[in-house]
Amino acid sequence: MKQTTNNKSLNPDSRIRGWRLLAFIAAFFKCSDSLMPYLMKYLDTA
Repeated sequence: MKQTTNNKSLNPDSRIRGWRLLAFIAAFFKCSDSLMPYLMKYLDTA
């Protein structure tokens, strides 16, 4: 998640690739119960 918020990369596609990776992982792996509240808050503010 850090790569999609505070990404200071000079490559403009870097943030997009971070979001794509997060979407790919979310599609294939179940989020743990302990991480779910943090993920939902992050998605609400992103």
